[in-house]
Amino acid sequence: MRKIVAAAAALAVVSTLGTAAHAAKPGSIGYLSDHTSLGVKIYADATYIQNKSDGQNVDPTGYGVDVKRAYITLDTAFDPTWSVRVRTDFHMCTACGATELYFKNVYAEAHLDHGMFLKIGEADMPWIPHMESLYGYRYVENVLIDEYHFGNSADWGLHLGGNENRINWQVSLVDGGGYKNLHRSNGMDLEGRIDVNAIAGLHLVAGAYTGNLGNNFQTKSTTHTASRYDLAVAYEGSGWNAGIGYFHAKNWNNTTTQYSDAADGYMLFGSYSFTPVWSVFARYDYVKPCKDATATQNASCYSDTKNTYYNAGIQYIASKQIRFAFVYKYDKADNGMVHTQNGNGGYVGGTTDGKYQEFGIWMQAAF
Repeated sequence: MRKIVAAAAALAVVSTLGTAAHAAKPGSIGYLSDHTSLGVKIYADATYIQNKSDGQNVDPTGYGVDVKRAYITLDTAFDPTWSVRVRTDFHMCTACGATELYFKNVYAEAHLDHGMFLKIGEADMPWIPHMESLYGYRYVENVLIDEYHFGNSADWGLHLGGNENRINWQVSLVDGGGYKNLHRSNGMDLEGRIDVNAIAGLHLVAGAYTGNLGNNFQTKSTTHTASRYDLAVAYEGSGWNAGIGYFHAKNWNNTTTQYSDAADGYMLFGSYSFTPVWSVFARYDYVKPCKDATATQNASCYSDTKNTYYNAGIQYIASKQIRFAFVYKYDKADNGMVHTQNGNGGYVGGTTDGKYQEFGIWMQAAF
C-alpha cells in the first residue's frame, strides 16, 4: 500500500508540472510566436501488475510507475498554405527496462481548398489516430489495431486527406515500415479510411491496407502481400460515447515466409459522463491473432490461439490539461503466447496460457 501511495504522489508531481507549464502566457513556455507553438502530452501510470504464465507469476509482476508516452510537438506556419510539424515520441517503461526516443511526426503540410490537406514526410496514418479520437481513452490503452500490432500509427510517405460535408477521409502512400523505420523498398504500401458522419454524433467508418510492410528489398523479396480491412461504428451524444471496431488481416506477419495466415478481432467500448468532470468507461477486445497457423510454421501461436481483454474504470478531469483514471485491466491468452500490457503490447513469453491483471491510476497531462 505504501508503494501505491508513493507512486500516486509521483503522478501528482508530474501533473503539477504539466499544469504549471500550461499557465504560460505569450513570451513564456508553450508560446513562441503568433505562428509557432510548442505542446507537450504525457501518459503516465502508477499501478500494480500481476502477470501469470501457466499459473506462475512472472515479470513484470509488481508495483511501479511508468511514463508510457511523452510527446513534444513543435508547429510552425509559414503562411496560410504551408506549415511544418515536428513531434518527438519518448517512451520510458519500468516493466520493459527501456528508454526510447523517436520522431513520431516530421512533415510539411499544405492546407488546400475544401478542407483538404497534403502532408509530405512522417505523418499520422489514416486508421489508428482516427480510432483514438473516437475511443477517447488512448492514455489508458492503445486502440485495437495498435495494441495487437496489425498496423502503424504513423509512417513515412505522402498523406492526402480532407474533412467536408460530414465526410472525413485520408489516403496514405507510405514505405510500410512504421515511424520507427525509414528505408527504401521495392514498392510502397497504401492505407485509406473514410468516416461518414451520417447524422450528428454517428460515425460510420471503413478502411483498408495493402502492401509489403517495407520487407521487399533488392536482396530479400516477399512471398505474400499483407492486407487488412477495418470497420467501425461509433456514436457520441447526451453524455454517451460508444462504438465497435473490427479488423480482418491476412499475411500480416507472413510477408517473407512460405506460410499463409490470417487474423481478426473486434473491440467494444463505451463511456458515460454523469457530470462535466466525472465519467465511467469500459472496453472489451477479442482477437484471434493467427487463425491458420500450425505448430510447423509458428511454435507459439496456433489456429486456436485467442486473446481476451477488458478494462473498466472511472475518469476525473481535474482541469483542461489534466485527467486521471482509476482502472482495472484483465488480459487472457489461451493456447499461445502470453499477451501483456508491457508498455509496447505484443506477444511475449512462450507458454500455453497466460493471464495479466493490472489496477491503479492512469494520467494524461497535456498543454
